[in-house]
Amino acid sequence: LGHTAALRRVAFSPDGKLLASVEDGGTVKLWDVPAKKEHRTIRPDYALDLAFSPDGTRLAIAEFVNSRVTVWDTQSGSKLYSILSHTRPVTAVAFRPDGGRLAAAGGLRDDSDLSIRLWPGRGDPEATTFRGHTAMVRSAAFLPDGARVVSTSGRGSGPGDARLWDATTGQELRAFRGHTGMVLCATVSPDGKTLATGSADKTIRLWEIDTGRELHRLQGHKREVRKLAFSADGHRLASVAGGGPSEKGPGAEPVEVRLWELPGGRPVADIERPKGDASAVVFRPDGSQFAVVMTEVVATYDVVIGVPAKRTGLLTLHNAHDGRIERTLRLDHPKLDLSYTPDGRRLAVAGDAGHTEAGNVAAVVQEFDPEADTWRDLVPARSTGPVRLTFAPDGRRLATGNFDGTVTIWDLGSGRELLTLGRPSVPFGLVGQVAFSPDGSRLLAFEVGGGTVTVWDGTPKK
Repeated sequence: LGHTAALRRVAFSPDGKLLASVEDGGTVKLWDVPAKKEHRTIRPDYALDLAFSPDGTRLAIAEFVNSRVTVWDTQSGSKLYSILSHTRPVTAVAFRPDGGRLAAAGGLRDDSDLSIRLWPGRGDPEATTFRGHTAMVRSAAFLPDGARVVSTSGRGSGPGDARLWDATTGQELRAFRGHTGMVLCATVSPDGKTLATGSADKTIRLWEIDTGRELHRLQGHKREVRKLAFSADGHRLASVAGGGPSEKGPGAEPVEVRLWELPGGRPVADIERPKGDASAVVFRPDGSQFAVVMTEVVATYDVVIGVPAKRTGLLTLHNAHDGRIERTLRLDHPKLDLSYTPDGRRLAVAGDAGHTEAGNVAAVVQEFDPEADTWRDLVPARSTGPVRLTFAPDGRRLATGNFDGTVTIWDLGSGRELLTLGRPSVPFGLVGQVAFSPDGSRLLAFEVGGGTVTVWDGTPKK
């Protein structure tokens, strides 16, 4: 009862209390066996096979058409995460007896991708969550050893802090306190010895990571310090201040870009733009250049006639020695994140790509080649993201943080979506940052407005 097409597959949960059934067309129904009634309906994209986890809390479904495995919560019926397991149809799926791995079989006879692959099977693969901040998380970054994570937080006009965590256990190792305002950003020196933090109190502070001791306090910004980046040799620090929310609306205040010489903290350059909202600053891997991406407000919102604000993007490339602008690129739409490719030859930006036919804002990742002066799409535009990006150190994968709170890992060679981590947030779960560890084995992210940071194993085994 309840199905409208022929049944293809049935399976009991380990405790026998749930029965899952698949009909032609792929709809899955979960049945409450003792009550003899329907429990949930799940609508994957053409289910071909399914398997309960050993504890019965999850249901893995092999989706034939999309070549992926999706994992669902059996109580709520919500999708937990998905894995793009093969380039060809996935035909069977099974949990390891301890629930620690999923086996997915894919491909058809004579396919080059005919194989069985193993993937993490406990919730989001190998996830560690850091909880301890009492205010909104503002930034997060791996240390060069990949074994530790630093994050910053703050709320309102009160003081914020930065905290150091064990990336494996989630244990808090140290707190860095001293700022009198929210700590909005942080970056770690390439040698892993120094932490730089930027705050709403308009200062930058340098800390000794192993002791928590404050080393220097850099002053000179007239506005909140929102973005920081170290050069590859650790001798330069770029900072961006201002451009955040104000009484005049977002992006209506001036933006300050400063370059500092380290270790002494001597100011090298001070560049100010009339108004905007800076989204990211990053150094080229060879240390010769740094880039800043920001949003420019072309026209402000008119409440009387109901005209929305018009915003475009601005990308500036700076000489890392003296801070001067070497090139300015104007973008049709605002961008929220920026990264050089690991080889330093190209730049990628993530953010607004205009509106879809349905009227939703779409986001995209685009790559710019300065030598050829050309752009190309790395990740297709879609309404759920992407808005943040990070390259794996080997340059083969790209991770994006999305509008719906999920993180997606992409294969850059084929353009395929490999893995989606996290569950979509309702109604708004914009990812605030995403970053690979230096060896590419882990991936961290946090949501805007949230108080936790999550680290995943970013390299599922095949």
